[in-house]
Amino acid sequence: MAIKKREYGEEQPGIPLGIFKIRIPFVHFRLELPEIIQGFFMVTVGMGAIANQQELFGIDYDMCVICVSLNSFMYIMHPFFGDPIYPGWITPAMPLVVAWALQFPTVNERIQAIGALQYEMAFLFLFLGITGLGGEVVSRIPKFMKGGIVLGSGFSAVSSVFKTGGKMAGYEITALISIALAYLTINSKWFEKVAKRNAFLTWFRKLGMVPGFLIAYALGVLVTHEVVAPVIQWGISPYHYWPEVIQNYSMIGVGFAGAYMYINALPMALTAYIIAYGDFVTAKELSIKAQENRGDEKIIFNANRCHILCGCRNAILGTLCPYCPLSGPMYGGGTFSCYERYKTGPEAMPSIWGGLFSFTLCTTLATVFKPTITFFKPIYMVGLCTTYMVQAFGCGYVSMGLLDSDEEKAMGFITAAVLALKGAAWGLATGFILYFLVGYSKDTRERCKAETAAELATARQIQADAKAESAARKAARQAKKAAVVSK
Repeated sequence: MAIKKREYGEEQPGIPLGIFKIRIPFVHFRLELPEIIQGFFMVTVGMGAIANQQELFGIDYDMCVICVSLNSFMYIMHPFFGDPIYPGWITPAMPLVVAWALQFPTVNERIQAIGALQYEMAFLFLFLGITGLGGEVVSRIPKFMKGGIVLGSGFSAVSSVFKTGGKMAGYEITALISIALAYLTINSKWFEKVAKRNAFLTWFRKLGMVPGFLIAYALGVLVTHEVVAPVIQWGISPYHYWPEVIQNYSMIGVGFAGAYMYINALPMALTAYIIAYGDFVTAKELSIKAQENRGDEKIIFNANRCHILCGCRNAILGTLCPYCPLSGPMYGGGTFSCYERYKTGPEAMPSIWGGLFSFTLCTTLATVFKPTITFFKPIYMVGLCTTYMVQAFGCGYVSMGLLDSDEEKAMGFITAAVLALKGAAWGLATGFILYFLVGYSKDTRERCKAETAAELATARQIQADAKAESAARKAARQAKKAAVVSK
């Protein structure tokens, strides 16, 4: 079957479904081998949630694996329904969520707490997405705060890796090698020029984070001895444990949370949403920058659509297996890696949808097979450190591009620093206070006003187009029904 072509500068064809646009592999795009390979290897990042799940619930390792598998499977929803990102956790909120849940003394209470938190996150995401306020919120935020939020997310990622007792503890040399090689393959301009003259290095660079990760894995086992050798097992993941997971580790089995738990979870839900908001900003800016490099494909990031998909994922996980990382808009490492290769040109990746779908699909498939899971078990924390640092690099250049004037740079930096050191609520509050205390110069104010108006117009046009498409399909169905009745 021939893949449907697009007109130059237009969206890749898809099946319209209201605010969504369904795209099917081999019909609307081709699969991309580099992202297929990266998807299988980056399953190690998803496995980073296992330690926290075990700490909170005392859940068996094999049961954690099938919870990771369900979470990964739902990632496919985003590119399938027209959201141009690789979704992920609300990563910077994880330490806050774990500390908050540990205040409850029993496992059942912690299950109810995380479940209640995910239901509240689902409500927030769905309400803001369905009402259309998601796009409005993203567009109306002052530009320096956008830059500060993105930069603060980068600071938080770096801090979580390098702080004393952080994610790199015990794997320092292995993690640093993996991070350095990831920067070389993904971000280095001189290496990009060298790679163009060598077929092997071209292929090496296409694989993004994977080559450096594998080299670091080998050195960790053979040289630094920070990593133990894997013990490979065969078969598929133990999905037969699902009834036990639902019975013992879900609100269906232990009972749904009471009103007190929802009241207790509300401040944490608001904080987690504030943190997640940075990913909406980053995702929107990534799509804009990609189109500045490539004029052949229109990429539309619709914050309302992304809100709805995040809400659905939180509701499903909150019901079947409460998941402490929560379901957020974007996995920064995977999204940045995919967009970086996309920006090299149509010959590398004809459509962004091929890269994103291939990445998410194969991350999911990797959780199905025991050989993949057991191979990466010893080094999943190194993979997590690597992806945090790739995300931090991307946050750095995106945020710098958002801060133009002197006052924007200063206010953005202070907002980012407070957010990283004191948390999202403090960071956002600082940003608003700075906005009223310092404000903008007249020229900057006029520029920001024009940019905000343009962003709002785009967000409202996307929403209007989706409503028009939905109304047209409804009218067509009614006309068809009327024609049948008249016969």
